[in-house]
Amino acid sequence: MSDIPVGLTQVADKVDARLEQLFADERAQWVQVDPRLVEAIDELARMTAGGKRLRAGFCYWAWAGVHDGEIDEQPIIDAGAAFELLQVFALIHDDVMDAADTRRNRPTIHVEQAKRLTSNQWRGEPRRYGEGVAILVGDLGHVYADRFVGGAHPTARNVWDQLRIELNLGQYLDMQAAASGEVSRETAQRVAMFKSALYTIVRPLQLGAALHGRVPCVARSTRCVRAPDRPGLPAARRSARGLRRCRPGRQARRRRPARRQADRTGGGCRRTSIRFPAQGPGHDRQARPV
Repeated sequence: MSDIPVGLTQVADKVDARLEQLFADERAQWVQVDPRLVEAIDELARMTAGGKRLRAGFCYWAWAGVHDGEIDEQPIIDAGAAFELLQVFALIHDDVMDAADTRRNRPTIHVEQAKRLTSNQWRGEPRRYGEGVAILVGDLGHVYADRFVGGAHPTARNVWDQLRIELNLGQYLDMQAAASGEVSRETAQRVAMFKSALYTIVRPLQLGAALHGRVPCVARSTRCVRAPDRPGLPAARRSARGLRRCRPGRQARRRRPARRQADRTGGGCRRTSIRFPAQGPGHDRQARPV
């Protein structure tokens, strides 16, 4: 853990505590219904343990970079926990799709559960049972993640929904390209954009800002959000502080000077355009740089 920036470990500790509270509460509730139900929660908790909490960190420091004054941290910690649960959902399902035997030096859930069926001499096919349990545990993580952001600002909820769609479509494209034997730089870059760039960095930053309702001008901006040089401030927070300058009503008059400044400093960055699907009458279908 010594190689992990303090700015991340501070966030990780808070997110870990929130996850532990969630699992304790859920165990206490469901054990009264049927003790076997706790097994699914325990499997999910095991998969959630560990990790650098990068997405939670990016989300937190974006939030910290745009909020003013002392504000309750609970919504942003819940959002960070949601990212970790969504990540576990994706990992568990990936293990099933990839037929992986281990995850973090331990047997994957579907392998462990398949062995359980065999050792207990239960009925059915071990592989199908193991994969079925794993899928359900992953889905449980997805449900908990959704619950954590259920009361978030509508703008944040829109970012969350878009992130989940991108993650699933990116995985679909990845699987199809692998099955068809496609060797395409364009496809590889698109998969990496959906499953890595957007999922790990861009959307967590936007969601943190969106908890204050400030992300639309960032998502639709035609300029890059640049981080002011401030030594000692965590990198994610330096990036997020640029979001302060991108608020409704200020975007139009700030866009051109910001672009000239980027040109003068030679620090312009390449923008990636995403075309969003229509979400109702009057929805802007134009490509939106992120």
